[in-house]
Amino acid sequence: MAKTKLISEQFIKDYSPVMQNVSTKFLSMHILESQDIELRYVIGDDLLSEIISGYTGYAENPGSDIDDYVVEKNQILRDNYIKYILLYYTLYRSAPDFDSKITNKGIEQQHSDYSVNKISYENRRKGYKNDAESYVARMLDYLETNIATYPLYATFIGCNGEKSFDNGWYLGSDL
Repeated sequence: MAKTKLISEQFIKDYSPVMQNVSTKFLSMHILESQDIELRYVIGDDLLSEIISGYTGYAENPGSDIDDYVVEKNQILRDNYIKYILLYYTLYRSAPDFDSKITNKGIEQQHSDYSVNKISYENRRKGYKNDAESYVARMLDYLETNIATYPLYATFIGCNGEKSFDNGWYLGSDL
């Protein structure tokens, strides 16, 4: 799993209902999880690695110019699409963990007088996923429109212009 996050915990707190007192460790874990699972599935290993390596170099050299490490095309991708995809996928993935904590005694559910009912909770979670998928669709439209600019993405989707998919079913070699 990559250690460089493409969004900060503060970005999540500033642009979502997450309160300032939520642990950065908690959010960081879910950002990296969303980045590694959701984003990698959408844009592929090579393009994600290129974007992350640029931001890693920039993060390791404080005070430097971001243009020295991150190419403009990847800045556009991150600033217009990736940071919002990660915002909503992080909210989607972290929602089940907000009301529980794992201790040496097991998983404890935290309740309060202001807890929401299960239907409201599931609707909110579904909304986060829908928002993330909306930004994914926008990004894929952008990538397909600018396919020549992103050769690593073109390689990921293959020569026929469709993203490869494996559902785990084997139908035999004679089909």
